[in-house]
This record gives sequence, structure tokens and C-alpha cells, in this order.
Amino acid sequence: MGYGMEQAIQSYLADDRQYQDRITAALSQVEEKGAEYEALCQQRAQLGIWQKIITFWQFRRDIAVIRSALKGHNSDLRYLRRGRDQLKEGLVSRAVKQAIDGSQILERITQAQDRLDAASRLHESNKRLVDMGQKALREISEASSSISSAQTMEVLDLVTDNKGISVMSSMSNSSASSEIDDAKRAVKAFANALGDHRDIVGSLHHSMATEFIDLGMDFAGLNDGFDFGSVFSLFSLSSASSSLDKVESRVESLMPDLRRAASNSAAEYARVNEEFFGLKQQACCQVHELLVTNGIDVSVKRVESAVNSYRVGR
Repeated sequence: MGYGMEQAIQSYLADDRQYQDRITAALSQVEEKGAEYEALCQQRAQLGIWQKIITFWQFRRDIAVIRSALKGHNSDLRYLRRGRDQLKEGLVSRAVKQAIDGSQILERITQAQDRLDAASRLHESNKRLVDMGQKALREISEASSSISSAQTMEVLDLVTDNKGISVMSSMSNSSASSEIDDAKRAVKAFANALGDHRDIVGSLHHSMATEFIDLGMDFAGLNDGFDFGSVFSLFSLSSASSSLDKVESRVESLMPDLRRAASNSAAEYARVNEEFFGLKQQACCQVHELLVTNGIDVSVKRVESAVNSYRVGR
């Protein structure tokens, strides 16, 4: 244990004793007010009906005063306990940092951290692609359903001379146009996300990246089939339906590979994270014993939590 850590422990123990004294005092105040509350309630319980009526408002005021004081003392107690806990957390974090930063395997830990960051970035991008692909398919499905309804109304409008049908047909066309716009936006966002993902993969030089690059997918122009205008006729509805089918088929063809990539990157992230934690834990194998030996009541779980959250260079 270095001199700096020794000083930190001594400083912690002194501050912790102060916290203990203040907590004891606050707890005493809470118990005192609690006893006052109980005594007042018992005293009132012994009164007759008429005396209870006469003293009702005074009793309410007295109880309110006690409750207010009790609330304040409990708040102080929570604040002090939280402060004491944060004090301990700070010391544990410092001990973990010193152990890792001074470890002979620091370089391996740093390399594992870099791999974990890369795996995390890749996996988040993979998950985003799957989510956006699924959203695009949902929007396409809703647009297709809306177009089908609009086509039905358009046919009815052609074979009947009914103003009500004409109005409904116009409304259906407007709804279909709106749904198509939603689908266009979702597919465009998906196509852009695919492009962003390729950039991320290219910048990572990560072992999981090669698999995705080798898929050989041509993502460019995914939404080119959506360059039609507003829906105003049966012909344009049919054209829109055909375009939707084309794009839906394209998106669906990508989804199995995207899901597989997300599953693989999740497994890779878990593996690297376990490796990263294991190396840090190895560097901190004596931290818990060091703290306990110096009179600090700290659990193994708390030390492991600090080890898990520690990142080199932060």
C-alpha cells in the first residue's frame, strides 16, 4: 500500500467517525420525536369523548408539529447515511483505481477496454439496424393495407354515381398517401442507417466487422423505388403497391443477416466484457483484504461493483 492510499484510508476513517456521530445524534432525535408522538396518541386515547372533542384542534396542531419535526430529522438522517455511503464508495473507487493503474497487466486491461468499446459500438449499431428494419417493414405493411382499402374505394367510385362514395374514396386516397409518406421516411432512415453502419464497421477494424463486410450487400438505392408522386388514381395506387412490394422484398431479404450479425455481436460483446472484468478483477485481487485489514467495513460485492465500473483513463 502506497503512502497516498494510507493517507486516504486514515482520512476516510476520521471522516467516517464524524458521520457516525452525526448519524447517532440524528437517530436519537428521530427516536425522541417518535416517542413524543406515541405518548401524545396514548394520552389522547385515555380521554373521554367530550375531552377529545374539546382538545381536537389542539391535538391536530401538536401532532402536525411533531410530524414536521420527525420528517425533518428523517430527512437529515437519510442525507447523512447517503453521505457516509458516498464517502465509502469514493475510497473503494480510489483503491480500485490505484490497483489497476499500478498493475503489471495495465496494458492488457487497456487493450481489452478498447476491444470492448469497439464491440459495444458495433453491437449498438447492429441492434439499431434490426429495429429500423422492423420499423420499415411495419410502415410498409400499413401503407400496403391502406392502399388496398383505397383501391377498393376507387373501384366503387368508378362503378357508382354516389357522392358519398366519392368523398370516401378521396379520403382513402389521402390516407394511403400519408401512409406511403411514412413508409418512405422509414425506408430512407433504414437505408441511411445501413450506410452509417458500414462507416462504423470500416472505422473499427474489429474481428466481428469482417463478417458484416463480407456479406456483399448493396445498400445503395434501397429507397429509389419510392420516387412516385401523390396518389390520385387507380393507376398510381397500383404503381405504389408494386413499389411497396419491391421495397418490402428488399428489406426482408436483409433482415436474416442483420439479425444474425446482431446476435453474433451480442455474444462477442459479452465475451469481451467478461475478459475485461476478469483482468480488472485480477489486478484488484487484494483490494478487499487491504480495506478490511485497515478497519473498513466493506463487502466483496461493493468492491466488485467498483471494479466493474472502473475504466482506464477516466
